[in-house]
Amino acid sequence: MKKFLCINTVNSFKEIIYDPFLAPFAEKNPDIELITITDDTLLSETRKYGGVTPALIKRMYAYANIGIEMGAECIMCTCTSVNKATEKIAPLLPVPMFNIEEPTAQAAVDCGARIGVLGTVESSPGAIISVMNDYAGKIGKKVEFVTKVVENAFEILSAGDRAKHDEMVLSAVRELSKEVDCIVFAQISMSLLPDAGVDIPIFKIGNMGLEKARELLS
Repeated sequence: MKKFLCINTVNSFKEIIYDPFLAPFAEKNPDIELITITDDTLLSETRKYGGVTPALIKRMYAYANIGIEMGAECIMCTCTSVNKATEKIAPLLPVPMFNIEEPTAQAAVDCGARIGVLGTVESSPGAIISVMNDYAGKIGKKVEFVTKVVENAFEILSAGDRAKHDEMVLSAVRELSKEVDCIVFAQISMSLLPDAGVDIPIFKIGNMGLEKARELLS
């Protein structure tokens, strides 16, 4: 039995991440045991200080090592905003660790040269843009970004009003779609959004990251 650790940073983890993504993944992969650790101060501190802090990195490193002690052979962080912490921690570990948005970011770069980046937390667009820039540099592709943050939508979702959150994000998607080749959502919390009815590709965080984990575990 392979063991897979997910580190999460939102107190609505069950509704936003576990039920729609991790539970179906576990059901489809009975040979993989899922371990989850949630610390919602990781995201709140990142937002407060405008990025990851040494204390936050130390905490995430501790969680990663706890997972390894429990037998985890792969570690994934589900929060885009703390991906710089993952980047610093991963080389220090004996097992692979990555952030869930990495495959989605790469797919968006492969798709278009002018990419819309949509978020509902102010720290997330810059975090996923960093991943896209790194990948674009590796493949020698020039890309540009149009960024939009739907203010207050994350707080509305966290308060339990998904319908209002989705309405706000859908409006932003339709507006942004007029300016770009494709759109990438900067957070997994946006990934349950219904079809926006636009004519360009939309890349959502979630299942692509889990597929990467499955490949690493196999």
